Amino acid sequence: MNRVAASTAGDLAQYMAAVAKELLGEPNPVHSKKGEPRYGTNGSLKVDLAKGTFYDFEAEKGGGVIDFIIHRNVASDKKSAAQWMRDKGILPNTGDGGDEIIATFSYTDEAGEELFQVVRYEPKDFRQRRQGPDGWVWNVRGVRQVVYRLPELEEALAMERTIFIVEGEGKVDLLLRWNVPATCNAGGSKKWRAEHAEFLRDADVIIMGDNDQAGRDHVETVGKSLVGIASSIRVLHLPGLPPKGDIINWAKTGGTADKLWKLVEAESIPWTPQPVQLLLPWWRDPVTIPPREKLYGDHYSRRTIGATIGAGGRAKTTLGILEAVSMAIGRDLLTGQPIPSGPLRVMMWNGEEDQDELDRRVAAVCQHYKITRDDLGGRLFVLSVLDDPMRIAVIEKGLPKINDDTLGRMIKDITDNHIDVFMVDPLVSFHRVTESLNEHMEVVIKDGFTTVARKTNSAGEIFHHPGKPKPGQAETTVEDGRGASGIIWAVRSARVLNFMTTDEAERLGIAEDERRLHIRITNGKANMGPIGKAHWIKICVEDLPNGDRVACASSWKPENPFQNVTTTHMHKCRALAQTGAYRADSRAANWIGYAVAEIIGINIAYRANNDPKDLAKVKEIIKTWLKNRVFAIDKREDKDRKEREFIIPGSWKPEPTTAPDNDEVIAA
Repeated sequence: MNRVAASTAGDLAQYMAAVAKELLGEPNPVHSKKGEPRYGTNGSLKVDLAKGTFYDFEAEKGGGVIDFIIHRNVASDKKSAAQWMRDKGILPNTGDGGDEIIATFSYTDEAGEELFQVVRYEPKDFRQRRQGPDGWVWNVRGVRQVVYRLPELEEALAMERTIFIVEGEGKVDLLLRWNVPATCNAGGSKKWRAEHAEFLRDADVIIMGDNDQAGRDHVETVGKSLVGIASSIRVLHLPGLPPKGDIINWAKTGGTADKLWKLVEAESIPWTPQPVQLLLPWWRDPVTIPPREKLYGDHYSRRTIGATIGAGGRAKTTLGILEAVSMAIGRDLLTGQPIPSGPLRVMMWNGEEDQDELDRRVAAVCQHYKITRDDLGGRLFVLSVLDDPMRIAVIEKGLPKINDDTLGRMIKDITDNHIDVFMVDPLVSFHRVTESLNEHMEVVIKDGFTTVARKTNSAGEIFHHPGKPKPGQAETTVEDGRGASGIIWAVRSARVLNFMTTDEAERLGIAEDERRLHIRITNGKANMGPIGKAHWIKICVEDLPNGDRVACASSWKPENPFQNVTTTHMHKCRALAQTGAYRADSRAANWIGYAVAEIIGINIAYRANNDPKDLAKVKEIIKTWLKNRVFAIDKREDKDRKEREFIIPGSWKPEPTTAPDNDEVIAA
């Protein structure tokens, strides 16, 4: 189709040279180079022909071809910019069934001189244009705004005839064919302005709005604007109109001018402003506010949507299955603790895996944790929609729109099966809108999944991929979710999954080939409470009876290096440090770590085949003691007159705690 919304920036880049020439003429040869013409005396406007982009250094604005046309003030929006390109012969009219002009409505001054036109397209759409020196200009900036059929209106007013105000030029034309004076404004129901009312001074006015909320709002706006201007203001509601119906529909069912005037006599009523609705000031006793209904930890709550973000291999689906089974049996498989809410009914929709693969992964979790069919109690529902996609939002006429069929299907499935928690994995498989546009993704999350959660009193979870990492970026954050930031800001709680970093593995003594089996779960957004500390899972492999080896998640947390380390141990280590004989460098034979290890009972020695985890534990203890000033560094020359770092007692006092918790150790 011809809509510019269907064209990508790459499609339109090929037209940049022709657009630039039409808008700006020849480039400045002094400042231009091949493929990058410059315009203006100092070359302050740059065009990149290959990319199809421009940048105006003076205005500090840039963009693509369509943005360039709007920037040069020959069009007001994308649609009119595309039409300008067609008018100039730059963008071909392919005749493929896209937008077609089916009517034009001319707005003139009192003498009949055209000021601008309203153009109607099929599919139904309206745009405005005016004549410029070189043809049509698709905006009306600076053009005097008048009402439609102004000369006819002036004539009717001179004859003291009643004037009808309707919505839309086609309705005015119908009434004029009936010899009924009428007018309207350009742009629809929300574009009536005070200057339009001035044309109705001293007139007897009847307002007829369409049969919808926009029509009722239009009646109110027009009525208010005519107070003190028109001699009388009445309202006529046509009988028997369908939703969104108007006088054209009424005419098709037998309405005529005679019937209209009879209705005016019998049914029209004086316009009165809508009554003011006074709002009550807020006060609510906190005791009467129901608590948030948390279902599983702080992440899953009824009537809200949460998000889990992780790149490939970070165990998003594995974690989701583990949590789904946990909720179904009423026990957190990672901690072994009962879930306060009790067993829950859980629905998992997956658009990435087939049913057999999903079944393997659920079976692996159940086998690993010895979960039986009776334990699940018929409360877990796992469904692949790979071959029967559920798109909750699609694009129609270039705009995002909720797919009512999918919305209804989700609500019905959840309601019929009394589901407490539903999961959607991955997000990209459940919509067909532009993921990089906030206004599109807000429709998906707020109008789509949040509506499902609210109407069914359930908790929803979306599993989402991150975008391409920035240069040098090692880890994903919640802000790195692929596409528009509106995805993250539309959910209530968002968490991110990352592999254990190389630095963390080194500090914990975990080998590189084991590092990527450890997944850190961090809540990076919690609208309903404080952001929590990191939690961990470890990927393990379960051998199914059919011979498949399937990954599942197990509980894991970093060992606290200060476990079994007492204050007595610390004082003994400080006493050793008073000698000043121990080095800070772990490569040295007289490293303080060997002495510390002996005191606290860890078996490591210089040049021995030490366990990396033991070494890491000792290093973490020393690092923390340096941070807490239990130890300090003394730089001085050794016996070979080389400057070295030695460990001495620090300025520590008994008040501070010397043993941090697990998370502090990892974060140190």
